[in-house]
Amino acid sequence: MCKEYRQAHERSVEEDTMKAVEIKLDLTTLEALAEKLKKYRLRDGRWRPIPPRRAKEAWETYKTFWEDLASKHLHYDPKKHILNITKIYVSEDVDDLICKILPPLDYLDFSPAVDATLPPKTCRLTEEALLDRSLLETEKKR
Repeated sequence: MCKEYRQAHERSVEEDTMKAVEIKLDLTTLEALAEKLKKYRLRDGRWRPIPPRRAKEAWETYKTFWEDLASKHLHYDPKKHILNITKIYVSEDVDDLICKILPPLDYLDFSPAVDATLPPKTCRLTEEALLDRSLLETEKKR
């Protein structure tokens, strides 16, 4: 089922002129989160409703994982930037794990792009994933 979502979600992997950092990931946090959410996934790929408190907890854990990674390897400052998770590239095995964490519609909107050339348990970060918060707030005012 995840492969079908991946095909709908695929983005072209372009060579960035910006600095790209390949990182070997410690997936312990995401694996534990997938295990917690296991009871909400049905075998056919659909999901049972997740209680709001559990959904918020899961989202915070997922978001914090990527924000911590960006703050370690990029010039990410939450007060100045918004992290665009869709501009992070991950290997296929990491994408399979994320497919077990995010329900289908959330997966399409909030999962990293897949780069089949990356080795297992790896992601690639670029400065492109950081959006300037002040520019976005200016756009909202218009």
